[in-house]
Amino acid sequence: MKKILVAVLTYMAIATSVAWAQDAMYFYKRGLESSLANRRVGYFTRAIELNPNSSMTYEAYSECLIVAGKYDEAIDDLQISLKTKKAEDDQSGTVATLRDIARIMEEKGDLDESLEYLKLVAKIDPLAWSEVGLLLSKMNLHKKSISAYKKFLKKAPENADALYNIGWAYEQRKYFSKALEYYDLAVKSNPDFALALSGKGTILHWLGKNEEAAKAFEESLAIEPRNLLVLKNLTAIYYDFFYDYKGALSYAQRALNIDPKDISAKSNLAEILLPANRYKEARDYAKQVLELDDATPNHRIAMYFVISTSYFLEGRVQEGNRNLEILTNYLKSLPKTFTINWGYEGISKVIAESNSIQENYKTKLLQTIRSLPHA
Repeated sequence: MKKILVAVLTYMAIATSVAWAQDAMYFYKRGLESSLANRRVGYFTRAIELNPNSSMTYEAYSECLIVAGKYDEAIDDLQISLKTKKAEDDQSGTVATLRDIARIMEEKGDLDESLEYLKLVAKIDPLAWSEVGLLLSKMNLHKKSISAYKKFLKKAPENADALYNIGWAYEQRKYFSKALEYYDLAVKSNPDFALALSGKGTILHWLGKNEEAAKAFEESLAIEPRNLLVLKNLTAIYYDFFYDYKGALSYAQRALNIDPKDISAKSNLAEILLPANRYKEARDYAKQVLELDDATPNHRIAMYFVISTSYFLEGRVQEGNRNLEILTNYLKSLPKTFTINWGYEGISKVIAESNSIQENYKTKLLQTIRSLPHA
């Protein structure tokens, strides 16, 4: 009789446990289906009460907490889920949860902790070294980022994104030859990788290889014809280094058509209109830039100079001198530590080769450029 009673009680316990698990799954599913945040939390909370060992419920609940900005509570729930998955030897589940914790740590700004969790992921899944590398780049730890990406490349040696990211990290460290090497490898792996072609163009420009730089930028532009940065880079190369004013004007106009509010595109066009003898248009664009609150000192100096030069090119010496004086007074208002970052080669050549500016005013304008606090 006792044996029968024990058996009945055991059956009842098992049956009750199964019923609770079924109820927990019911509330879990209701939580997934609900579109109301408070109800979702309520359903998931009830599911956890009924089945405290359900890792998927803890994960769903943690997502609700993340949305509510309760990062620490979300991490606590994921840690419980992580213990369950480790106990069950669920490797893929463990990796997924570690990634979730790393993501939340990053969202709350704790990058060091996020990095530690991603390293745990990478120990299980070596392909995760790319994620480690990306986070290290965000932390400006470029040397360590390169090392992490190279570990990833052992598993995926032709991955174009990783090759590009190594190139970018070398670029940040000013190792331009190494950066170029990896940008080339990225393009070799993926010939349509516009960003890698653009990176290659940037490095070639810095190395003084502007013909090759322009070719790389143009190949990038053929893939992404609306890339504003590439258009502005080509504008600068054609204007300041090739002195191809027609080509520069074409790229500058394309850039401004894409984003009429872009300050650099507008200021570039103002300057390039000078050799096209479109002086009033140049002044109009320059004045538009000067009216913008977010115009930097670099923009303002360049535009004051464009306005002054446009008047000298028209033979309107008085207005030219008056605007040079405005520029001089503006320069006096800047901190003594200020240095200008402005490619002035193109406008210098326009002034030097002009037949409409008297020699003494040419000298004055060019001396003004040379006297600017260049970096």
